[in-house]
Amino acid sequence: MTAEAAFQNYTLAQLASDVVMDEEDNIYVTGPFSGVVTVGTNTLASFGQSDFLLMKLNRSGQPVWAAAAGESGVVAGTKLALDASGDIYACGTINGTAAFGTNRL
Repeated sequence: MTAEAAFQNYTLAQLASDVVMDEEDNIYVTGPFSGVVTVGTNTLASFGQSDFLLMKLNRSGQPVWAAAAGESGVVAGTKLALDASGDIYACGTINGTAAFGTNRL
């Protein structure tokens, strides 16, 4: 399966606002999505006009995990960064309310 085939309803180019790669050649992608997106076996549904998508792909482009955040309005992932320990930092925009797990902004 190609990386493009791993996404239903969207192409990787439509989802990606920013892409970074770690030292093991894993790929991290962030961007906005609306409606439903399936990343590998994860199906994510947006809650507002658009939601924040964050995903990890292995070096072959296959999905490892995917997560979404949002609630009402427009929420979108825009930038990613990795530190020396491999921790990922994601930035984005919020116009409305965003829920990241149990945390609301």
